[in-house]
Amino acid sequence: MPPTKVLGPDQAISVDDAIRAVTIDAAYQIFADQLVGSLELGKQADLVILEKNPRKTKPEEIRNIKVISTWIDGKQVSLK
Repeated sequence: MPPTKVLGPDQAISVDDAIRAVTIDAAYQIFADQLVGSLELGKQADLVILEKNPRKTKPEEIRNIKVISTWIDGKQVSLK
């Protein structure tokens, strides 16, 4: 059963901030932001394709978005 209450709503972050936290900010923390963390020319293409856009999905439904495919270094490694 999905949660019906938000614990600490004043501590919530936006979807854009959450995506940034697990992409370029995470890469920066491990000194890898020149290699991964964003889609840019010369960087490794590590990414997932999602079935829905999390920016256009209700926050409580984001957890249900399925991964369609996973790519590591520009090569598809899984397809659902």
